[in-house]
Amino acid sequence: MKNILFSASIFSVLVLASCTKNITIPQPAYDEKPSIQCLLEPGTVPFLYLDRSVAFLTGPHLPEDLFIRDALVEITDGDVTDHLQADSLFDRESCQFKYYYKGSELTKSDKTYQLSITLNGQTYTASTTTDVVAAQVDSVSYTAAFNDIYGEHEGVIVYFHDQPGRADFYRFVMNTQVDTTGKHSGVKLHDFNTCLGTDTIQVVELGRSVYNDQNLDGQQIQIIIEPAYSHTLGLEVTVGIESLDAVSADFLDQIDRQKLAQLNPFVEPVFLKDGQFGKAAIGFFGNRVRSQFLPFVFPE
Repeated sequence: MKNILFSASIFSVLVLASCTKNITIPQPAYDEKPSIQCLLEPGTVPFLYLDRSVAFLTGPHLPEDLFIRDALVEITDGDVTDHLQADSLFDRESCQFKYYYKGSELTKSDKTYQLSITLNGQTYTASTTTDVVAAQVDSVSYTAAFNDIYGEHEGVIVYFHDQPGRADFYRFVMNTQVDTTGKHSGVKLHDFNTCLGTDTIQVVELGRSVYNDQNLDGQQIQIIIEPAYSHTLGLEVTVGIESLDAVSADFLDQIDRQKLAQLNPFVEPVFLKDGQFGKAAIGFFGNRVRSQFLPFVFPE
């Protein structure tokens, strides 16, 4: 009887396999839009990323294919106008060029800035006020294990004080070092990076998730972050907190939720909402400020 059942199972599999059919689903029309991302930071010159959006199922694209090169990009505070120029930098971490528009005027605190991008006869505008207040980092510690919906992880714990009387938005920042023995997001760097060789490079690791001070106004806040890169015992890093304005925080949070939806089939899909640029473009024009950084040594 066992042999008969086994043979019947094999027959069923063969029948089902022989009935497969490839179906081509026509793609709906897609309207390409500019993707604008710019975070002003007092004491630094502006960097603005300007790319064209593409349909989700069109496959991978190189950064140089997406970058919009022929735009007129200006940022003004009402007194001084900064004319941003197209530029690029080879990033050894990702082993590819990064393309952006770079300004020459240092951003000032407590100023309202107007962004203007003219492209193909259309102008995109937005504004931001650089009044974000830096958090005060109190201490940094470590846990060998904490749990979230994806399981158990090690974590860096940052304790910092929120500024009272305002809505604040935060994300984790860590200055660290990596080489090809490391691992990032489940992929060994040496599996795809041919640029590092035997070198160790400095990188800035930004937390993917954005946090806020809702119900914690003026209190000490604790954030636990799993490092994106693997590390060795005794690795010395510096850890801080980046404060964001509400507009940029909202957009970055939507991006994070999109990534979660792509990785987890049980998470509700997230679609980017119209922001500062309405339906004409996606992205944000905002500002940030970073706290002081505290040294930290990994204990294991």
